[in-house]
Amino acid sequence: MGRTRTHPMLSKINRESLLKELENNGYAIIPNAAERCDERILKYQEWFAGFEETGNSIQRDNYIIDKYRISHSEASWGIRGQVMQLFGLVWETEKLLTSVEGVILFNPPEKGEGDFRTPDACNLHLEQGVRRQGLHAYRGAVYLEESTEEDFCFRVLTESHKHHSEFFEDFPRAASKSKKNESLKLTKNERTWYFDKSCKLISVAVPKGGLLLWDARMVFDFVLPECGRKNIDRWAAINFVTMTPALWADKDDIELKQKVFKDLSTTTHWASQGQKIISEMKPVKRNAFGDKVENVAVKYPTATALWYPCQKLMGMMEYDFENTEENGPLPPRWK
Repeated sequence: MGRTRTHPMLSKINRESLLKELENNGYAIIPNAAERCDERILKYQEWFAGFEETGNSIQRDNYIIDKYRISHSEASWGIRGQVMQLFGLVWETEKLLTSVEGVILFNPPEKGEGDFRTPDACNLHLEQGVRRQGLHAYRGAVYLEESTEEDFCFRVLTESHKHHSEFFEDFPRAASKSKKNESLKLTKNERTWYFDKSCKLISVAVPKGGLLLWDARMVFDFVLPECGRKNIDRWAAINFVTMTPALWADKDDIELKQKVFKDLSTTTHWASQGQKIISEMKPVKRNAFGDKVENVAVKYPTATALWYPCQKLMGMMEYDFENTEENGPLPPRWK
């Protein structure tokens, strides 16, 4: 790949308005963040179809495919390369690091594969633990296909990010759990606590190519498509990506990122501090005939992953924090 092209949305986004929306609501949508969506969906679908031909089922964690090196596919790295300038706008620096997260990829359940949404569907959870104080990241999800409220859909408790610290003060057991695992599913009592704070559960529609950003302190979940929806042939195709200032990372953080890149591993949503590698299942499986099949999306780093801006996103090339370019805000607080 050649010189970095200026993202066409940069001239159309009012940064102050975007940050105000994130501050007030806890989430925001940047339209037209990703290009060539159909091409990238096709790449994912080709891998998906090839996987199914082996006779093995795809493992997911809360709907997310975070194994099989899918996070290092050309499609995934292409998306990171496209949205990095948008994260740069948010943080006021081009010196960023990226998470290496998985994807959501679902056949339409109308084809007889998968389930529909149930009336009591609920997986509301937090993904920022008690030790992190204040804003530590804006999570990102790039939609390669449109998602309406009746499709596979993101839901959020409005303004829940404003009650993050208070929640852990009132629920010390949850606080203790979050020190070991920052992904914390809420109990009925904990959900009620947020509702009593006037947080409302809403569904968020996102256009094709849109980048959904949300404060990492938000309470959210995803729900399956509704039975009888209008677009019965619509896939769910979402790529997760989080980018935060590289200035926040220390030597250990950078070494972990380098290991992730070399081993083609997948990480949690943190990009600069407190990252964790998601344990990978053995990529070699046997199909119905007993033949060994390697169910991985890639065996080596792709061309886009080796592009120098993406190399910097993974700590494989250093940033110069002493030059005149902005480094972004100072590191966030920890408890």
